[in-house]
Amino acid sequence: MPALPYNANIPQANHEPANSQPLLLQNFQSIGTLIPVDHEDFGVNNNYGKHKKVTFPLQNAAPVSTVNEFVLYNLLFNFSPTPTNLPEIFFDRNAGERLPITATDVGYNYTYLPSGMLIQRGIQSGAGDQLTITFPRGFQGTPSFIYSAQKETATVGPDPYYPSIVASINLALTTATSVTFDRINSVSKTGFIAAGGNWRVHCIAIGHGVAI
Repeated sequence: MPALPYNANIPQANHEPANSQPLLLQNFQSIGTLIPVDHEDFGVNNNYGKHKKVTFPLQNAAPVSTVNEFVLYNLLFNFSPTPTNLPEIFFDRNAGERLPITATDVGYNYTYLPSGMLIQRGIQSGAGDQLTITFPRGFQGTPSFIYSAQKETATVGPDPYYPSIVASINLALTTATSVTFDRINSVSKTGFIAAGGNWRVHCIAIGHGVAI
């Protein structure tokens, strides 16, 4: 979109109306072009002045809010560990608490809510009796909710549709950056013991996240 011409220095006290008229006309034309970009225009209906949509141009750098204020803006999501480099809406409040409220990373491993809550998922597999999942982003303290599901991946019973599963796991340790699970008792659905087989844990954790 080209820049709109606008002269904020007219009219001056010594200006003749005839001389200022072209510049005043240009100012009014620019205003008439500016308003309907995101607002209902003059004379269209009774909604004049109200937003019909909101457009956020891409910012080169993140603007910073002040205390007791918040800012919405469009910025590339280029934050580790797996940036998408796509434009996303960010919410910044209280002088620098920045949250990407429309983004998720490349692997769909985490996303923020406008409230500051962070939803993360993790997957880990191995052959030992303990597995640790490290979150891509940190929580402010331990997460408030953890859901896990698990299965064996090595030993399969006679029915291929029923691979051996972990009958019981224990949430052994929770921190702001990781969760650790213990394998307690591994039994297949067909009754076979899956001793020492590989197993995998899928985990979803929700809590108040550390801002970007």
